[in-house]
Amino acid sequence: MEDLHRILEVVQSASPSGVLATIVHVDGSAYKKEGACMLIKEDGSTIGTLSAGCLEEDLIARLKNAPNQVRQLIEYDMRGTDLISWGEGAGCNGVLQILVEPIDVRFHYHLCELKLALDNGKIVLIAKKTDVPGKGMQYIFVTEDHDSFGNWHGQIPEEIRSWIGQPKGMVKCGKRQGSNGNGDYFIQTIKPQPRLIVFGAGPDAIPLVSLTSNIGFKVTVVDWRPALCTKDRFPDADLVIGFPDEVVEKLAIQKNDFIILLTHNFQKDKQLISHLISRELTYLGVLGSEDRTSRLLETNEFPPYLSTPAGLSIDAKGPEEIAVSISAELIQVYRSQGVKEGIEI
Repeated sequence: MEDLHRILEVVQSASPSGVLATIVHVDGSAYKKEGACMLIKEDGSTIGTLSAGCLEEDLIARLKNAPNQVRQLIEYDMRGTDLISWGEGAGCNGVLQILVEPIDVRFHYHLCELKLALDNGKIVLIAKKTDVPGKGMQYIFVTEDHDSFGNWHGQIPEEIRSWIGQPKGMVKCGKRQGSNGNGDYFIQTIKPQPRLIVFGAGPDAIPLVSLTSNIGFKVTVVDWRPALCTKDRFPDADLVIGFPDEVVEKLAIQKNDFIILLTHNFQKDKQLISHLISRELTYLGVLGSEDRTSRLLETNEFPPYLSTPAGLSIDAKGPEEIAVSISAELIQVYRSQGVKEGIEI
């Protein structure tokens, strides 16, 4: 999912430094598409990726050897298949343009504002000028509730103005040709990090929480047993301890949440599903057979967002394989939501 969420976590906790590199245009095929980004820290370490490892080292070396870090647009031609071509014969058949932006004090401040907006559940449109190398960074962030911030000079393109007037409107990620002397710009819509709530802290929840956290979900684990719901077992998740009737309302569950029932306790699942079934969630996964879920709901009719047994049908066996099947289904649902909303995620 969006590397940007992980990057913003790091940016928020550090002083202004490093470089943000973003793919703004792809001509042909490439491992990652427009909007993919990578943070290059001062020590050369990175967060996120731009390719399958084909160009990162070269980009880091270029920036390290540059006397001054300046905003620039770098192009990589990945079409060659011979070893003397750039990329040692990657043969990806694509040309990538990467916008490099040093994180100075002002840009750092605005990236922290971006993280705050996303943490508050707001969709944010990002627009960046791409044709003014070395002449200062120009960008603007616009939230779905019409708040805007950034460092943009000149007239805002009409496409951005129309998005401001349409709450939660979406645009296709990519490079645009400006008009009226505005210059070219890159535009992207960022959704808040998807939240996954896992009810149940048993042994099979451990690989599921680890995997879903790594692929980009903000995970919360809920259980009534303090001995199981611990940071030692779930270091990458938020933890909530309490019985179903005590915690459901406190979680402020929303329609765009993903939820999995993994308690292995019929009565607890029954209490939970009675609270959740009418909320029209993005995803509600129930571990166990359709027959068991029918008994939980006392009906054979399931809403379209309910998956039982949770996970894609890959004949998974054991906690690790089941975690893979559920995670794959979560990705599938998440991507399909983006298609419905007209956004590449």
